[in-house]
Amino acid sequence: MSTSPTSASTPFSHITSSNPNCTQNLNTSSSGIQPPISNIHHFLSINLTSTNYLIWRFQLLALLRGYDLLSFVDGTTQPPMKTLDDGSMNPVYTAWYKQDQLLLSWLFSSLTKSIHTQVVGLETSRSVWQFLNSAFASQSQASIMQLCLSLHTLKKGADAMATYLLKAKSITNELELASKPISDDDMVLYILGGLSSEYAAFGTSVTIRDSPISVVDLHGLLLNEEIHCQSSASDLINATANMALTQRPSNNRNQQQQQQHHSCGRGRGSNGR
Repeated sequence: MSTSPTSASTPFSHITSSNPNCTQNLNTSSSGIQPPISNIHHFLSINLTSTNYLIWRFQLLALLRGYDLLSFVDGTTQPPMKTLDDGSMNPVYTAWYKQDQLLLSWLFSSLTKSIHTQVVGLETSRSVWQFLNSAFASQSQASIMQLCLSLHTLKKGADAMATYLLKAKSITNELELASKPISDDDMVLYILGGLSSEYAAFGTSVTIRDSPISVVDLHGLLLNEEIHCQSSASDLINATANMALTQRPSNNRNQQQQQQHHSCGRGRGSNGR
């Protein structure tokens, strides 16, 4: 007795060739290879709006890679021929079409209503992906330029060190989403460049190190340096206050002596008359 073929454990993994005449593994039931479309919203928590394309795209790319489906939208997997040489329907095309329509429904489910209306009429997952990429390309480029500008003009100001570092991390995360990662060396320079003059000595000690410092290590050192600077500032304030207190009695004595001398002078003048 023959054994039925084992269904693939990964969705869509049976479509391994764009050869229009390839017919292997097509006896597998489609119900055994479909992704869990019913709980797709657990994976797609962010719907595409007019302002969040970069993070939406990052979310979709992770999902598509996880299910080995990226080739459907990036053009690596080409649609098979619809019919065979004898004019009959190509079963490979039928399987490809079903899987592509499932993927298309994933994309649709991740769009807000205003975006959804813009892709009505597009019939493949790749056509929707290409349209969205084209529609948001200029916006994405503008966002990248703004993020880069924010990084170049990054300043700590009156922010707590933890807040400042979180702001820097947020910018680099968004650039990472836009496929514009910032190296650790560059990020260290951006962070140091945004510090006030009280951190100048610390910045110098970091830049003259023999070995480069990671951003993670820099974060820890900066938090400690902030405590040191705050302690030094507190000591200076206390010293200034103590100096003011020690000088005040001396000033009072001088004023009293001047008043007594002035009073004595006026007394002699009266007796003289």
